[in-house]
Amino acid sequence: VLDRTPPVIAAYPDVGPIEATSPAGAQVFYGAPTTSDAVDGPGIATCTPASASIFPIGQSLVTCTARDAAGNTAIPTGFSVTVHDTTAPVVTPPAN
Repeated sequence: VLDRTPPVIAAYPDVGPIEATSPAGAQVFYGAPTTSDAVDGPGIATCTPASASIFPIGQSLVTCTARDAAGNTAIPTGFSVTVHDTTAPVVTPPAN
């Protein structure tokens, strides 16, 4: 008996908006989507960029993949991470 059925990656909601914490964007944490496989059972997908990465201001795509013990690869899936900057600048007036 051969295992030729790839794992399935569960849908994952988009993340954000997250407030930027620097000109580079923001560090964003997310939980990886779960996977299911007919032979191996439940698992966790591997996503890129990884959780805790710095995401730039704007919308970024996270791509998730999974492989079972037999080497079958799931159809990649993804979700978006949105970082925005709504913090007003602080103006320090010069001394008189």
